[in-house]
Amino acid sequence: MKAEEKKQVFEKVYQDFKDPIYRTCCIYLSSEADRQDLFQEILTKVWNALEGLRSMGALKTWIYRISNNTALQYVISQKKEEHNQVDHELIPLIDSHEHDLDKKIRQEKTIEDLYQQINKLPAFDRSLISMILEELSMREIAEITGLHEGNVRVKVHRVKKKLKVMLEENNGY
Repeated sequence: MKAEEKKQVFEKVYQDFKDPIYRTCCIYLSSEADRQDLFQEILTKVWNALEGLRSMGALKTWIYRISNNTALQYVISQKKEEHNQVDHELIPLIDSHEHDLDKKIRQEKTIEDLYQQINKLPAFDRSLISMILEELSMREIAEITGLHEGNVRVKVHRVKKKLKVMLEENNGY
């Protein structure tokens, strides 16, 4: 792959997958600084691996595999505890309408609560949930993880059930 072609492919990958990659970072880490570090590490690995990309058709699966594997490696290398401490940061107040602001804060708190509970899951379960949140099919998840599709369905069902219990116990949902 020529340098200019590689740059164009990378720019397309970045535009198409920056949000899902960042959401993967949120699934694994609670600190914004750690999320940004992981995001950069994933993009670096994507850049370095572009030479080996065989087909643009398999791009989605390829990106998710790199994202999840890099996130798992990052968490292990940082020796994070299974139950990460949550950073309590102030939510930016950007909306001047009180009703809209309250709604925005509640939504952001709900999303952050979900991320907090997901962060408490074992690493492989976090990986499965991140792919479900990105709306990957069971077949795509099976390809990424190397599991059989039926096994993926069972594991996803169990993780969702566990996550629901955790949310109910910790947040009163």
